[in-house]
Amino acid sequence: MARAYSEDLRGRALDLLESGQKQQAVSKLLNIGLSTVKYWLKTWRTEGRRVAKSGYQKGHSHKITDTQVLQDIITKNPDKTLTEIGKMLPTPCAAETVRRGLKRLGFSYKKKSFIINNVIVHDAPLF
Repeated sequence: MARAYSEDLRGRALDLLESGQKQQAVSKLLNIGLSTVKYWLKTWRTEGRRVAKSGYQKGHSHKITDTQVLQDIITKNPDKTLTEIGKMLPTPCAAETVRRGLKRLGFSYKKKSFIINNVIVHDAPLF
């Protein structure tokens, strides 16, 4: 995963732009992409922000923090699907998140065993 440039480098680039340097010159001097310099300048002018965003990534590898709640839901509702359990949690989450949480707790999914009633038909041949 890509990392953000240091705050020091961003600050130096913005200081150079403030002093009248051209964007292309700053890009070459600091060995940064021109589009990055343009983006930094735009965010500084519009948002007044000289540092990179942080804490905005919220979409990957969620975890269930309160495992006791998950365990209670499972014991009370053993017939529910992972999606239904995810909706029942205090902070709803996806089925995959529930599956990982259950795996951490030691629960495992067993394939359903189907019981077939053997009906004896007297007129049908056995083989």
